Amino acid sequence: MIYFVTGGSRGIGANIVKEAVKAGHDVAFTFKSNEESAHQVAEEAQGLREGAKVRCYRLDVVDPAQVETVMDTVLDDFDDIHVVVNNAGITADNVLVSMSDEEWNDVIATNLTGPFNVCRQVLTTMVGNRFGRIINISSLVASGGSGQANYSASKAGLHGLTRSIAKEYGRRGITANVICPGYF
Repeated sequence: MIYFVTGGSRGIGANIVKEAVKAGHDVAFTFKSNEESAHQVAEEAQGLREGAKVRCYRLDVVDPAQVETVMDTVLDDFDDIHVVVNNAGITADNVLVSMSDEEWNDVIATNLTGPFNVCRQVLTTMVGNRFGRIINISSLVASGGSGQANYSASKAGLHGLTRSIAKEYGRRGITANVICPGYF
């Protein structure tokens, strides 16, 4: 299968990229700013399995035009996408009364609107294939966290988005699930 992983240049995303390659899959993954780290992850992942195809792409998931351009490039490079892992995310912690509009909007845009943009773009391909897997990475904080109203709201919203996708597209061979690291 071919994976598309957002935020794959570090942390959980980098581990997802490497584990997918170890499991025999090819991976396209994105990064927002740290190109050096992205290339390092791609190199390490390719070294995990002979013949592995791993490529990284610069992407700000908040920008629908960038999502469309990158998705088109990935489809040119890989011919298909079977699994999407929406992992890209940010935090901007602050107590609610002191939280700026920018802190609120940036976190909601990256953590909720970003996955919406990616899913909306890839669903056409998945519907055409009558197969697809969407995995949205959430957080234990989806149920609320002190100083994290923006992050909690974005991750709780991700649960609703995921359930809606599952209901809308399940009959077409597409599943959508939320994973919360820390539950395991």
